[in-house]
Amino acid sequence: MAKPWQGNPLSLLLLPSQVVLALPLLLSLRSAVESKCVLFNFGDSNSDTGGFAAGLGFYLGPPSGRQFFHKTTGRFGDGRLYIDFICEGLKMSYLSHYLESSGSNFSHGVNFAVVGAAVDLPGNPFPLSTQVLQFLHFKNRTRELMAEVTEKEFKDAVYSIDIGQNDLAKAFYLNLSYPQVLLKIPTMINKIEDAIKNDSQLDAFGCLLAYNDAAKAYNSGLRDLCEKMRQELKNAIIVYVDMFSIKYDLIANHTQYKRIGKMNVSFFESSRHREAIDGLLWPWRSAVQLQGEDDLRATYGDSLPGGIPVCELGWSPLY
Repeated sequence: MAKPWQGNPLSLLLLPSQVVLALPLLLSLRSAVESKCVLFNFGDSNSDTGGFAAGLGFYLGPPSGRQFFHKTTGRFGDGRLYIDFICEGLKMSYLSHYLESSGSNFSHGVNFAVVGAAVDLPGNPFPLSTQVLQFLHFKNRTRELMAEVTEKEFKDAVYSIDIGQNDLAKAFYLNLSYPQVLLKIPTMINKIEDAIKNDSQLDAFGCLLAYNDAAKAYNSGLRDLCEKMRQELKNAIIVYVDMFSIKYDLIANHTQYKRIGKMNVSFFESSRHREAIDGLLWPWRSAVQLQGEDDLRATYGDSLPGGIPVCELGWSPLY
């Protein structure tokens, strides 16, 4: 899949940060003044507009918000943050936070930044990688619902990243020397690069390629193990079932599954067309049965040891 900004002019802007430890990075995919502008922001307390308060139920009282909003807003400051000024400059409403369930408006973008977020700190609840996964979830759900933000607006959006100060601060807090802190920076930069490229690492159905490739490699090893154990345990009937392929087929070929009334009826390509009714659990079970039978036939033929026909083997214990 092409990168989100492929085919669009790309400019990188470094803006002065409120804290010298981190500089916000703007990936601008077009002139911000052209038609509707959409902004997605990732980061920490420098641009958190309420995520920490919403996500953890944390009440941030006065003096928060007293200078401009005249009320608490979840911002760790008494006025606007730099991301608010960017929104004003782009002539758009302030960003709603992804974690805020009440009164949110995502038509002009989403803010994923959370207080304390880091690029690479173990145990951090909302690191950059998690924020990226939240973005991907939002993007996929928006595609399904045909709402909020269009596909073109995702491609033409402005993506802002301001993160890294907590990584460096924690390193110095742990009394690491300056050279030791410098050694951490290349890893941080690589993780930011991974975050920017993450959307290009999806397959045609919006699934993460690396995760799926790892699952397939794992399943391949399991299949080899089953073959090995069949040779060693002659009296045992060992069945290999690739659940990944079954579930992925439901996603990749969902148009082949027909809905009749309130029941889902699925037809699996096989010499024996089976129907599976009442939700996805039944299609999975039917597919497991067919794949298991095929695996057994490849090893034992039509009859198992003892003369038991493969097609009469019970499958409920397996499922």
